[in-house]
Amino acid sequence: MKKVTKRLWAMLLALVMTVTMIPALGGLAFADDAATISVFLTVSNKGALATANDDSLMAQKPVQVVDLDGNGSFTVDEALVAAHAAYNQPDGYVVSAGQVKKFWGVETSNLLFFVNDVGLSNGVTEDTVQDGDFVVASINTDDELYSDYFTSFEDKNVEALVGEQVTLNLFGRPGMSSGPDALVKNPVAGVDVKAIALDGTETALGKTDESGNITFNCPAAGTYVITASGEVKDTVVSDFSLLNYKSNDYTVDGEMFVKYDWTTYDSFVANTDTDYGNGPYPKDEVKYMDFLDWNELDDAEKAAMHYLYSNQLITNSPIIAPACIVKAQTAVGRVLDAIGELSNDPRDFTAADKDKVEAIQAAYDALSAEDQATVDSTFNHPSGDGQSYGRILEAAVWAVRSFYTDTSTALAAGTYTTTSEPAVSSESSKGKSDSSRVRNWWVESVVVENGQATA
Repeated sequence: MKKVTKRLWAMLLALVMTVTMIPALGGLAFADDAATISVFLTVSNKGALATANDDSLMAQKPVQVVDLDGNGSFTVDEALVAAHAAYNQPDGYVVSAGQVKKFWGVETSNLLFFVNDVGLSNGVTEDTVQDGDFVVASINTDDELYSDYFTSFEDKNVEALVGEQVTLNLFGRPGMSSGPDALVKNPVAGVDVKAIALDGTETALGKTDESGNITFNCPAAGTYVITASGEVKDTVVSDFSLLNYKSNDYTVDGEMFVKYDWTTYDSFVANTDTDYGNGPYPKDEVKYMDFLDWNELDDAEKAAMHYLYSNQLITNSPIIAPACIVKAQTAVGRVLDAIGELSNDPRDFTAADKDKVEAIQAAYDALSAEDQATVDSTFNHPSGDGQSYGRILEAAVWAVRSFYTDTSTALAAGTYTTTSEPAVSSESSKGKSDSSRVRNWWVESVVVENGQATA
């Protein structure tokens, strides 16, 4: 018996260990499977929207982000890995030592990334995203001063009726902004705005005004990407190849700044014909004298020159392409879409749905008789129950009416029937149902209690 007992004990112990360990392992696997979020990615390639593998525009493309390291958070890097797998190519994205070296198939490090219109603080492998975030990635245009200007429409998605006037506001800031400047919203004026249909057709909408606004009449029914291109005039940027002659940094202390060529290690004295003090200096007016040639000048010649005493230059900055998705609908199309989102089961409705359903009914009532007939004769409702859209709306209206409370009755408490005084009366109607089976219904009695009537 002892041997049997020991064997049983060993088997039970092994079973307990197995049962204890399996849920833990299973839990990890389940967590990995469930660890995904969705973000919306826009890619700008040198000032124009990039394209996906299917030639569609990379404008707010949904990206399913996987928590690759299982740490419970989602980095921008993980979002970009998923985006390249879905819309570009997995090897089109390379990160080394936390720095992006290749993006959208382009080998470059001149890149900027933004989450919800704010630049990254620590880099793609450190900064995180949340479900529903808007991510912008830019392959920049300016490889000299890195002056690309971030721009974004205040509204990311707009629904409008065909012919309806729409106003969008475009704001931005220098892409390299940091600290408090990274949150400033400057109006972006004078850039070209266009609408691009899903078939690639482009329609020029004009230029943004001084407030960064563009107003246009919504085009024909369909989905459009609104984007912009151009330059922001007279922006101030830092030329990081300009350093203080004495301290070899960016200190403004009255010493001239020298431009360094980091490829040849040659140096040049930066100067202008006009005296701008500590700057900023118009980029197009800056001249560069080889440092060795400058060193050959006498003191009077040196004193006569107007030097740069900071690295701040004035230039025109190319903008990073923004994106707003506009869905243009006809009035009847909007009603059909709204009804398409309703349930066909009256039991699914709550009191919170009352305002929404009534708004859809009001929009339906405002349609022409012809458009109402279109709604009533449309039978492909997503619920799949074979009923027309008009019938689904009618059922929804009756469903939310069950949540009405009428406290205005002056009837005395009691029960009222078809034979009482006053008497209850009711009528039956098949409504918009297309069924050949019609069943009459009626109210048998109404109970009045505490000023409320219940049928």
